Amino acid sequence: DACPRLPTSATVDAMPTERPSIDKLPRPFGRLWLLRMLARGGMGEVYLASTTGIEGAERPCVVKTIRREHVSDRSFLARFLDEARVQAQLQHPGVAQILEASHDAEGEPYVVVEYVEGRSLGEVRRRAISLGVRITWPEAVAIALSIAEALGHVHERTDASGRPLGIVHRDLSPQ
Repeated sequence: DACPRLPTSATVDAMPTERPSIDKLPRPFGRLWLLRMLARGGMGEVYLASTTGIEGAERPCVVKTIRREHVSDRSFLARFLDEARVQAQLQHPGVAQILEASHDAEGEPYVVVEYVEGRSLGEVRRRAISLGVRITWPEAVAIALSIAEALGHVHERTDASGRPLGIVHRDLSPQ
């Protein structure tokens, strides 16, 4: 996938402020650019995005938003905000870091998350199958150990006073 050249800060400042078609990508999103949709789930949408800045100093990131049809549903909003609050408290190499949690120009919440470059386990597995290659036991154990360490951090996390946060990650998938 070739990403389009991003506008510089000066070009972004000169862009119109009306809301562009939400289906058209790439498109501006505040000070970010949404480049392409990565996933669409029951609660939200996830986009590959980029910061804007001095030409060549852009940085990829991920933007998570609530699906448009759920923005007025208080239970979806509460879950989205809870997820952002919880994830912002986690600091582990196996957990993508929250960079920002805010509201867009229309007052709808979004979260900017660290972009982790690479292939998902699902992609690696599909590629191995297509090539007729097996993931070896040592590789599988290393992958499982890495996942278990990250989940251990999540499940054992405490607040500033040492009380367990009681986080249970229930959405682990190869994607």
